[in-house]
Amino acid sequence: MDPLLTLPHLPVILFLGGALILIIGGATIPVRVKNAAILLIFVAVGVVLFLMRSQLPMDVVFSDWVTSLTLLGSLIYRIDAFNWSFALLLLVLLAALAWDLSTGNRPREDWRLMPALFFASSAAFSLLFSGNLLTLMFSWSLLTTAVFAFMVSGRGSVRTVTYLLVFWSLGIVLLTWATWSIGRGDGGRWTALAYSPTAARAIFVLAWISLAALPVHLWLASVEERPDILLPFLHAIPSLIGLYLLMRLAISQTVLPERELWIGVGAVSLLLAGELAWSRQDRLKTLSYIAIAQSGGVMLSLAISLPQATGLIFNWSLFLPFAMLVLFLIPARAGSADPAWLDWLFMAVTGLAGACLIGLPPTAGFAVWSQLNEAALSSTDLVVNMLLLALVFVAATLIAAAFFRIWLSPAAVILSSSEESPGLTEDVPSRRGWSRGVVGLLLLIPALAGGLLPAQLLADLTGGDGAGWGLRTYSYTEPGIWITVLLSACLGYVMSIWPPAMAASSHPLWQFFARLWNMAWLYRGIERLVDGGMGAVRVLVNMLYGEHWLLWAFLTLLLFLWFYLSL
Repeated sequence: MDPLLTLPHLPVILFLGGALILIIGGATIPVRVKNAAILLIFVAVGVVLFLMRSQLPMDVVFSDWVTSLTLLGSLIYRIDAFNWSFALLLLVLLAALAWDLSTGNRPREDWRLMPALFFASSAAFSLLFSGNLLTLMFSWSLLTTAVFAFMVSGRGSVRTVTYLLVFWSLGIVLLTWATWSIGRGDGGRWTALAYSPTAARAIFVLAWISLAALPVHLWLASVEERPDILLPFLHAIPSLIGLYLLMRLAISQTVLPERELWIGVGAVSLLLAGELAWSRQDRLKTLSYIAIAQSGGVMLSLAISLPQATGLIFNWSLFLPFAMLVLFLIPARAGSADPAWLDWLFMAVTGLAGACLIGLPPTAGFAVWSQLNEAALSSTDLVVNMLLLALVFVAATLIAAAFFRIWLSPAAVILSSSEESPGLTEDVPSRRGWSRGVVGLLLLIPALAGGLLPAQLLADLTGGDGAGWGLRTYSYTEPGIWITVLLSACLGYVMSIWPPAMAASSHPLWQFFARLWNMAWLYRGIERLVDGGMGAVRVLVNMLYGEHWLLWAFLTLLLFLWFYLSL
């Protein structure tokens, strides 16, 4: 008889139970009690993960009775070293988001985001532990609902929510198609990815949507209302989920169908998103497009490196969600009334996060950008090699220039009273800024671990798969790759302070191409077509209900004449 309760179900149940408690309690529960309950739930999930670690690797675990608790029916979960590691990273990200929501000076109505965050946490853990494609499909559906609830609770715009539902619902369709193509007997185990091009293609596109790479980026890039609430969550959790899906492809030794096509699309996505990041003038939009460009780099590196890409994806996972969360939660500068040491702390933390994104050592970002440059030279065609290497170099330079501009420019200084940083106001003691900086440093520990830890220790943490990571990365990197990565960062710095380059980013021609690559015009055109189609449907319905009787009479006369003349 299968066990009624297994360890992988407990995080799902705990977070879902916490969401229900916070929804039912509402305003009747004191804030201190809520904070204590939130802390208790995170500690309990951490304990569960610790207990799992001693039992790895687990086989598929199954339970029948979780139907009423997860709303998904019978779930099949599988735990190994990799999805356990991703679960640990996810817990850190969720704890940071919950801390930000519970400690900042936010309006009372923002507390409704906490149940939505717990709901999304439950769905995310269910997705990470999914043992087959059928469970993954149900978990993705639940995650889509949870992210929709989070965006609605955060007062996201109708357009952004619509984009989210359209793109993420496409993911549900893709997973349904993949599960059906493999066969419903076992729900499509992960091992089936190696021999099912349809399933591999579906998982790859699903990860593309989750990472918000071009051209499916507008559900992330169009966030305007309450960016301080929505953007940290949307840049952290979906990014980690997308990286986990790519890791599953790499673990299963999957050969990507249409590999040349995906390499081309990933390269274009990386380059255009880098150009869009350099074209944006405000801080939040620039950060969003830097993240979208990084996602393009992820997809390009995976398309080139599959099936040997586990180390590459794991290194992306160590820094990308965490660096973006730090840059959204911590301002680049302290306020004018804050002490000088706080300003230096914020600059150091955000600068370290930026170093991860532009690939400076000793962070895990150097490992992935050096490997991406090496992968660009892996083709047997010299022309293709030079073209890919030039494209990666230009994109990396644009990303570095965009980051240095918002980090160093006086126009990017964020005062403590800014609406982008509502948790830091003039009357808040500097110890809150100190705690915020410390939390930012803690979030960057995985990125530093990926670049500084001894290889043997990483191998032990990852079950033997990290033998070539950490400090060993530097010895494997060729001098030419060192020069390429560091030169792109240096040129980016020069562009960020060189007046002609800064003026060029505001030139009408450059902005025209930025609007063209953004593709918002295409989606607006689709919206107008849909509106026109709905208008035609309304006219047809009115006709069917007899409100346009003269038109019906005219059509009847034409039909009579056609029959009469055809005789």
